[in-house]
Amino acid sequence: AWVNDKALAAMGYNKRNIDYGIGGIIHLDAAGEPTGYLEEGPSLDLYNFASAELFRHPEIRKQQMLAAQDIFHQFGITSVMNALNTTEPWLKTLEELRDDQQLQLRINTTLLLNDDPDYLIKGADLARRYPDPKSLLYFWGYKLLADGVGGIHTAWLTEPYSDRPDTCGYPLAKPELMREWVLDVEKRGFGVHVHAVGNKAVEFSLDTFAEAEALGYIKKQRNSITHCDLVNDRDFPRFREHHIVAALQ
Repeated sequence: AWVNDKALAAMGYNKRNIDYGIGGIIHLDAAGEPTGYLEEGPSLDLYNFASAELFRHPEIRKQQMLAAQDIFHQFGITSVMNALNTTEPWLKTLEELRDDQQLQLRINTTLLLNDDPDYLIKGADLARRYPDPKSLLYFWGYKLLADGVGGIHTAWLTEPYSDRPDTCGYPLAKPELMREWVLDVEKRGFGVHVHAVGNKAVEFSLDTFAEAEALGYIKKQRNSITHCDLVNDRDFPRFREHHIVAALQ
């Protein structure tokens, strides 16, 4: 994202020599001043900040949802997934549209696993509220961010980057923690949708899904791995073997 000084100040990104840390870059000029170019983490933070302000009014949320629904219908799309986090204000808006019979789109909601210690409690609550996959609102399962993106060398690879031989990227959480999260929710019958760009992230996801299958965990939905920019040759057959959806985008 490109932003101006006002946006940088609102986010606290206007400090000299600021370092976002793992998961993103705040680009600086030669003097150490932010240029206004944000990549990955800080751009997502800015989006969340701006959208929270923009969509804080219920009527605006309804208008935007109905406008989006019209676009989906123009292309014949009748079912979508919110593949990150469906927040409570949006859930209430969707419920109101459903109850007013204005919602004519099936919405599959998800809950983000990363950095949420209450994921089991929240997921159980959402599953009670939206239990029916044939209804307009359904709790599909969980989302896991396994790695970043290739452009800023945060996608998790099995070998170093050709233009950055000092790094293979990295997972966005400790692998043992991500494994624990996935097995935890699969044990309870929920599917997991993983963001995995690098081949190590894809390999890790496949390994964890295979482990859950070997443990006999039965889930309501097929697991999916989205992006899959790099996949090891040996891993292609494993998608079919374990009935995993490759959501390429």
